[in-house]
Parts: sequence; structure tokens; C-alpha cells
Amino acid sequence: MEKPKVFIGSSELNVKVARAIADELGDYAEVTVWNEDVFAPSDSFLERLMATPNRFDFAVNGVGPG
Repeated sequence: MEKPKVFIGSSELNVKVARAIADELGDYAEVTVWNEDVFAPSDSFLERLMATPNRFDFAVNGVGPG
């Protein structure tokens, strides 16, 4: 069975928290944290963010304070 694809977004300040969540979910899902080749320097942030849901089954957003 194919694992669901999960996107985790966070602030730069909380990327370690996002990574820890990704590590815990790794046995159950194919997890991508926002800073793992989701956004390219030449991309428009908003355009890429709007296209991201089409690549994932689930998303975690706003991880941690900050």
C-alpha cells in the first residue's frame, strides 16, 4: 500500500519541530518539510504554495509558536 504524502509547514524558527514531527511520521507517511526542495529560488512563493496541495494528501501547518 502506498503511503500518504504529508507536507509540513512552519516558520524558519520552528523548522526543528517540523523535522521532529516528520521523523515520527516517517514510518506511516511520505513526509516533506517545507524547506526540502518545495520552493525554488526562482519560484513565486505564493504560486508554489498554491500548487503544493496538489502534491500532498495531508498538511500540517503553523508548527509551534513563532
